[in-house]
Amino acid sequence: MTPKPLEFHPKAIQESRAAKIWYADRSRKAELGFVRDLRHALNQVAAFPHRWPGYVYGTRRYVFRKYPYFLVYREWSDRIEVIALAHQQRRPGYWAERLP
Repeated sequence: MTPKPLEFHPKAIQESRAAKIWYADRSRKAELGFVRDLRHALNQVAAFPHRWPGYVYGTRRYVFRKYPYFLVYREWSDRIEVIALAHQQRRPGYWAERLP
């Protein structure tokens, strides 16, 4: 299956940058591990969007194994829309305002 292109909500980009900086402040190893896992998650979601269960508001989520984050995304016929890189301790559904 050909991976679908990823489209990022601007706040999802901000969240990923903030998480990367947070891990970079801890150690280079933590930063590199987080970036590696984020890339893996994005590649998996682009290639196999139906692999992860439905979530809320017509979304799906990919839960990271090592880091306390999950990707919230929606699949469209021509792309994957990444709505949030959500920390597991944040208020559930805080990102719902990003949906049209």
